[in-house]
Amino acid sequence: MGKCSKLRKKRKREAELQAVEASADEEDSDGCCTQEEMSVCIRVLTSLNDRPDVLFSKEFKPLRTVLHPLFATLQKKPVESKTDICKISEALQGGRNGEALLLLEVLRRSGKPPRLGSIMRWVREVAAPPDLSDTDADKLR
Repeated sequence: MGKCSKLRKKRKREAELQAVEASADEEDSDGCCTQEEMSVCIRVLTSLNDRPDVLFSKEFKPLRTVLHPLFATLQKKPVESKTDICKISEALQGGRNGEALLLLEVLRRSGKPPRLGSIMRWVREVAAPPDLSDTDADKLR
């Protein structure tokens, strides 16, 4: 895809966003909606969730364009000091296997499954041989 095509698509997306924002500003100046508008919105989104083929049709592209920043905002998580997964990794790296085992039990009870990459990292930490210094490597030769 060439530069011109990308620029054209970008301009078109920006124009669609501005049009949707302008229509929203005309309807409600304070950014809130009435209870009736909220119920209509919920009903529409629920029906679109039940029929994703309709949502991904060409007619609903402006809606998807507007919803994308909303989903990005919803997916952002507040920054936590240390998650359980991070604590487990640090315990395994520090050789504190008992502490890691207790943290794994807490994680299991929470019902929140860890990501596959975390599990693979933990297995590597546990299965890896201890670090060998230069003198130990010479003894093995």
